[in-house]
Amino acid sequence: MKKVRKYIIIADEKGLELLRPLFRHSMTVEMLSFNEELADQLARQKIGTYLYAALPWQQLAQVRKWAEDAGFSDEEAEYMGYGEKEQHVYCCRCHAVGKDTVKCGECGLLLELSDHYSSLHDAYLAYPVL
Repeated sequence: MKKVRKYIIIADEKGLELLRPLFRHSMTVEMLSFNEELADQLARQKIGTYLYAALPWQQLAQVRKWAEDAGFSDEEAEYMGYGEKEQHVYCCRCHAVGKDTVKCGECGLLLELSDHYSSLHDAYLAYPVL
């Protein structure tokens, strides 16, 4: 008996264009919309369902949170963001996450941005300027 995998796509028109190369015609896919019911729809999916999401960065962050809350693992979900992305910075002194890449908004430390990214904090680590 051949196992049929279920694939969910969450994308707008531009996102569909980004995802199109990933799919074969023989795949069974279900399209879901980014709306207030999406968290519940993700929570009702069966184990083994794969998720592909391609949305603007801000919406994608929300979908990722809902998917993680619903139990999707990193192996079961793929995310593609596009457009302007707000860059977050993690201060090494006070551990605040902010948007300013020069000076910490909490403790005032002058910061130098590194290329070390924390998925836990969704931010780049910033070191003190020496």
